[in-house]
This record gives sequence, structure tokens and C-alpha cells, in this order.
Amino acid sequence: MGIVRRAFIRDLNIFSNLKLRASYGQLGNQNIDPYLYQNLISTTDGVESTWGNPDITWETVNLLDIGFDLGLYGNRLEVTFDYYDKRTNGILLKPPVSYVGGLGTPPINAGKVQNKGLELAVNYNDNFGKDWSISIRLGITYNENKILSLRGGPYITAGNTARIDQEGSVINSIYGYESDGLLQASDFEADGKSKVLSFSVSCPATLSMSIRMETELSMGVTRN
Repeated sequence: MGIVRRAFIRDLNIFSNLKLRASYGQLGNQNIDPYLYQNLISTTDGVESTWGNPDITWETVNLLDIGFDLGLYGNRLEVTFDYYDKRTNGILLKPPVSYVGGLGTPPINAGKVQNKGLELAVNYNDNFGKDWSISIRLGITYNENKILSLRGGPYITAGNTARIDQEGSVINSIYGYESDGLLQASDFEADGKSKVLSFSVSCPATLSMSIRMETELSMGVTRN
């Protein structure tokens, strides 16, 4: 929706462009492997080799976006802002299953995940005489990821770096033991005995990094 055409805005002689934007849509993610809905049989011995999930569906993405485009002083200064809220329903994950199954883990539509954040871009362009021009661009991106619901969670994946999916945390969070820090020279007696009490029991903890922020700045000066 353009606002610059309004008389009370046009008379200010500041705004070159001012538009408000809002959109909402729903998409289906079809980028999944084929034949996940059926059991597969080995061609060598006729034994089932993979579990299928006959109820599997596409992921459904609901996306809300609100923003504006602003131009000032003949568009020498331009600002673009967007706030988005993306919610994925029926996200495809592989829950842990009993080891007696022996056929691996079938994917299921496990729950709902939210990604929300904002994007801001500021551009400044100007000319100095006939021969020189300057261009400065600043960009900021912020994103927060969180699992809103999860069927049968949490899901823990073992490995060199264990991972966990659980409600309220980031998808694929790091899962392991908390550390109280590194031993220092002051933690030992003169004969080498430790002053720090140690226990053989420790409790796993979750490292959940849910916020991502990026900043970009570029600047250029050109002689024509």
C-alpha cells in the first residue's frame, strides 16, 4: 500500500517512497524422499528392510510477513524492514524406536516448529559533484527457532555430538554434560592433591542456541 500519494505526506517534501506491506500464505513442502509411506522389502532375501509410514504427509508452512519500504530525500536514504513469523506444521522427524525392531526409524509428522525474526536493510547513496559517488549499506538479520509441540518427545540422537529435539528448545540442540570449567593451578595443593571435590555422577544438560543474529556493513566510494 503506497502512502506517498497522500497529500499530508507529499507536502512534507521528505518522503520519496513509503509503502506498507503485509502478507499471509500457506505452502506445502514436497521435498521429501519417495516411498516413505510403504514398507520396503530386500530383493536379496525377501525380508522387510525399511518401515513405512502410511500416514505421512507433506510439511505445511504458514508464513506471516509484515514490513515497509521507506525512501527519503529523493531515495538517497532507503530503509526496508520485515518482520516474519513462520510456523511449520507436521515437521518431518525420526523419533527413537525400540532396538528390537531392527528396521531403523521411520519418519513421522512429529509436531510444530516456529521461526520468527526480522530483517532490516539501510542503504545510503549520494553523489558529490559529477565525479564522485558514495554508497553505504547496512543489513541486520535476527532469527529465533523453537519447537512448539513434539509427539512423543524428546528425541535424542546419540553420536560423537549427541542431539536432542524437545518442546521449547531449538531443533537439533546439542545434548551432553555440563562442565564447571577447567582446573587451575590454584585448585591443587603443593603436593599435587586436588582441592576440588569430584563426583562420578553427572547429569546431562541441553545446550539450546535459539537466537541467530547477523550484521552486514558495506561501503563504497566511486569516481565516475
